[in-house]
Amino acid sequence: MPQPALSVNMDAHTNVESLSFSLDGLQKKIVLYEIMDPVTGRIAIPIPVPNISVLRPPLGVKLPVPWRIEQQEGAAKNNPAKAAQEILGIVFNAADAVSATGSLDVVRYGRILRSRMLVGVRGAGLAYDGLYYVNSVTHSIKRGEYKQNFQLSRDGLISLTPKVPA
Repeated sequence: MPQPALSVNMDAHTNVESLSFSLDGLQKKIVLYEIMDPVTGRIAIPIPVPNISVLRPPLGVKLPVPWRIEQQEGAAKNNPAKAAQEILGIVFNAADAVSATGSLDVVRYGRILRSRMLVGVRGAGLAYDGLYYVNSVTHSIKRGEYKQNFQLSRDGLISLTPKVPA
């Protein structure tokens, strides 16, 4: 279950102090991984590895077009098991194009925002509303106040979910 929504630009229902978004289309890339033809052992076959995370669910409808194509150096000499391991490593480290940073007052939010979970965002507009993955949360505790700074990410614009939990 996603955590309750972070609300921005919603007057009395706003529960974050600040929230800013960025879209970096250059984060998306395709890696070409070459393996040797198993029959001849002489012909290199390029395998495109997409920039899709297997650890996180897809959260955006409009995924940015990958602008970069990178060649994996020295991959052709690897055996199939080592090649599969490196390809999985590339997929596990896939980057998200949409990121958000912000801060919130825990008392106003009503609970502690937890990292490595999903959270809803609402009030930021059609392109940025929806579910996000919470990458990191830092805590700031002083006498009489408890604040958190957070970083969110998502793979694309426009949410797959029509409504986020309040």
